[in-house]
Amino acid sequence: MRTWILAAALMTAGCGAKSGLMLGQGQGAEGGSGGTPADTGGPGGSGGAGGSGGIAGTGGSGAGGTAGIGGSGGTTQTACSALVERETRTIATMPEYQMSFPKFVQTTGGPVTLAYRMDPLGVDGSWTKLAHVSFDAWGSWDGQQSLGQGWLGCAFAGESFALGPDRDGGFAFLVSTDDPASPEPGLYLGRGHPAGFNSDTELHSAQPAQPLAVSHDGVSLLLAYARDYGGEFRLSLSGQAGMASVVFPTLGCASMPLQADAIPFDGGFLLAVSTSKDPGYCDFAELPVGPPDRIQILRVWTTGDTGFEVVVEIPSDGYVERMRLVPRGNEGAWLAWQTVTEVNPSAIRAVRLNAKGELYSKWNDLPTDGYFMLPEAVTNLGERLATAVIDAYDPSIPQILVQLHDDEDGPVALSHVVSPPADQWPVGPIALLGSPQANSLLLAWTGVDMSGGMQPNHIYVRRLDCVE
Repeated sequence: MRTWILAAALMTAGCGAKSGLMLGQGQGAEGGSGGTPADTGGPGGSGGAGGSGGIAGTGGSGAGGTAGIGGSGGTTQTACSALVERETRTIATMPEYQMSFPKFVQTTGGPVTLAYRMDPLGVDGSWTKLAHVSFDAWGSWDGQQSLGQGWLGCAFAGESFALGPDRDGGFAFLVSTDDPASPEPGLYLGRGHPAGFNSDTELHSAQPAQPLAVSHDGVSLLLAYARDYGGEFRLSLSGQAGMASVVFPTLGCASMPLQADAIPFDGGFLLAVSTSKDPGYCDFAELPVGPPDRIQILRVWTTGDTGFEVVVEIPSDGYVERMRLVPRGNEGAWLAWQTVTEVNPSAIRAVRLNAKGELYSKWNDLPTDGYFMLPEAVTNLGERLATAVIDAYDPSIPQILVQLHDDEDGPVALSHVVSPPADQWPVGPIALLGSPQANSLLLAWTGVDMSGGMQPNHIYVRRLDCVE
């Protein structure tokens, strides 16, 4: 049953400060021409507002876990019998910073933005900086080793950030700080563009929160984040379309940190939430919360008849620790997650969702030879699910295992091992992004210099092209 929500005028709070500090010369990306008209796309696809549209209409999947909003309409699934590695490219290092947490977002027209953390070395009390660099990921690749230096997005004092596509071919991110030294602690929304060198940030909420997901459906921006109320974690969800905004009731709650992800989906959004209760019951204090031992799939509408509807619930045998939602070609979506029981995380679990967001089949553990999985290492390659894990069974030669899956219960369609530079130990999180044409993957990881102080001061990007 659909629950209706009333929209309200958007009231912007906070500093609205523009971060204009440049970290160096960035390599700009030439903006593309956007998507083709909707009537040329594949079934359910559109060039202007992808997600559940044609393969190219999805615009890829970003690190924060959300799909792009551009594309050129539906294409057929590209055959991929093997992956060929192209040259490794890097972000120019800065000796006074260590870099980590790479995340991709595919923006309208072709440019890919890579965002990452920059932590000052040897300076107590300094804030983490969010930097980003944009580049042409799917055109000519070889012959240029460096992606340039990134540009400052903002400074924050949290562990991670959420990243996703935004209006007009831009990108948006959520960061949070609860540092008492901050002039304005809280949750900040930042917006940037691949052709620009800095981004605008505004205070979204005066209460600090854990950023979870950012997504855009071509019309409105969806933000998901969780707050800790003395050991009870609650999910907050809000939508913005121009000057109108809609704030949803608490759609998830648990006694442990929550997980959430969202993608554009059939005129609205598809939202996956880990929780211990059904929506509507989280606001009853007399009902105690437990661990996030179930996943709920919801349809969410932020424009027109705004509201939400629970589509399906997936019970879990442990608490959900990592979760990603990505489009599946012309129709439906993939949901991938991990659970933790007593000590170790489970294998990567996946299930296909149909065009209504319902379960296509029973979920299964994906076969994989690696054991270390982080949430950014899942994307779609057309209709296939692509995963990447750090395989450190032999700790002297850590490698990255990339796999393609046609079905959640079938054999692995393709396995490929990426060997990082010998003196650069790969550490997570790692990031993976599929091309709109479904014929290439981008892989990013942080390299720890084994010969120079064990600092994670390199981010590597390697493209893997399909061979038919």
